[in-house]
Amino acid sequence: VTRLDDEALVNGIAQIAPFDPAAKQALLEARKLDERAELIVQLLQFFGRHDGDDRVTLQ
Repeated sequence: VTRLDDEALVNGIAQIAPFDPAAKQALLEARKLDERAELIVQLLQFFGRHDGDDRVTLQ
């Protein structure tokens, strides 16, 4: 297993994450890597909120 650099990891997560089109567009528009990474964290927190049955889901 090879290690990914930060940019490859952040971009890979952005590509495969089950975000809606508006969130994906926001990720595309983030100019800097640190901005994109912070946005991913925020999106994961937003989309991963509890849905009432003690499970965290992204969809």
